[in-house]
Amino acid sequence: MPPGMSEAMAREKAKVLTERAAKENATRAPAGTAKAASGRETLSAYVERWCTVRKARGIVTAEEASGILAKWLDPHVLEKPLAEVTRDDLEAFVETLDGAVLEERITWKTAVNVWGLVAKLFRDACSSKVRALRVRDTNPAHGVPGPERGVKKAKTYLFPAEFLTLVSCEGISLAWRRSIALAIFLYIRASELRALRWEDIDLDRWVIHVHRGQDREGQASTTKSETARRFSVEPHARPLLEALHEESGGRGEVIAIPDDRHLARSLRALLKKAKVERPDLFVRDRTRKNLTWHDLRATAATWLAIRGENPLTIMQRLGHTEFRTTQIYIREAEAVRDGFGEVFPLLPDALLGSGVSSRKRPRVVQVCEKIVEAPGIEPGSARPTVHLRSRA
Repeated sequence: MPPGMSEAMAREKAKVLTERAAKENATRAPAGTAKAASGRETLSAYVERWCTVRKARGIVTAEEASGILAKWLDPHVLEKPLAEVTRDDLEAFVETLDGAVLEERITWKTAVNVWGLVAKLFRDACSSKVRALRVRDTNPAHGVPGPERGVKKAKTYLFPAEFLTLVSCEGISLAWRRSIALAIFLYIRASELRALRWEDIDLDRWVIHVHRGQDREGQASTTKSETARRFSVEPHARPLLEALHEESGGRGEVIAIPDDRHLARSLRALLKKAKVERPDLFVRDRTRKNLTWHDLRATAATWLAIRGENPLTIMQRLGHTEFRTTQIYIREAEAVRDGFGEVFPLLPDALLGSGVSSRKRPRVVQVCEKIVEAPGIEPGSARPTVHLRSRA
């Protein structure tokens, strides 16, 4: 929910907003969208009110929900009075989603998510905590079978050598490389990275508090799981945070993600620029998915499992609400651990800029000093230098 607002305050604000939206819809009735000919609120108008309330309560996906529903719901159904939407309408909607999956216009998982949003809307229309949203006695979505589920696609993530190649590429802006490094080393979602402020990081104890998100429009929200979490910052992420803190004076946001509206597309373009070209990162078919920004978080989860962290520790740091989600990464790690590479490696000095000298890096037991040549680096181009320094 918005910062400084209690649950009770959020509900009261939601009530005010939904009543205001209802009045505005009534005044817009002649334009043809707020009310049907019968004078009752249309599904389209209700979607607007429902999304307004969800946004006021700080739900991360509220901004996108309106567009998703407008895209997939039949226009004729959207203009029906909400009270007249039937089970048959919703069964036809599920058939539309199944057809889109068969035609490969969307994935089965997207279809399931869209249906879940519609089912939630109609549940709220019957039994929302916000009484102004309760406008039906019966739920036409109840008992309607959702879209068919297909083959679960393989998880996509970066290997440590690929990560080092990417963040060491001098042809990529420093802002992009730092954003990618923090997304993995702090295990956070894009919305959480946008919302991260210096007050959320204790630089004396190296503890981070992830407790809010922020959409692309700057609207504050809770985390996706609506659960705050604290954990220790990875040792090799600390010099980068020190550099950023020094550059910003410790005020405001930790980092601004470049081109925040095209994260997945930009990430794949950056990988190609760094000559990280493993096919699994770019192919999208029935059993594989291409790499997206969210898969940087999947990379972090896989790396934690590779390192042998306690499963409950992984679950807490990632903010998973169900243990079965964490198990996905544990099973993957068990299958690919041999030859995987050193996870959460020492970051290249180039990421630090002028903010922090190499003398401020965390000290570790001296093993050796060597240059690691990551795949995809052309001969003669910049290579990530990994220095392991002795403990004082």
